[in-house]
Amino acid sequence: MKKGKSNSPKKRGRPSVCVTWPSEEFTTRDVVASLNEAALTPTAIRVKIRNAVKDGILKRVGKKSDSVGRPLYTYQKLSKT
Repeated sequence: MKKGKSNSPKKRGRPSVCVTWPSEEFTTRDVVASLNEAALTPTAIRVKIRNAVKDGILKRVGKKSDSVGRPLYTYQKLSKT
């Protein structure tokens, strides 16, 4: 038996970043602007938002659409009851 090795597998890849959601309504651009030190891409933040909506942490409350480009969905954090 070799010493110094644990049975748990080593995690590979980029470490996960925990995002704290604003309490008021927000868009993906708002979260990108607030997380400038975390260096997450807008796509990564959209994936985290999509997963939070699926898990029931966030709720989509509106949609702002410009004439060109991706529509801006508005999200809100659900209150814990």
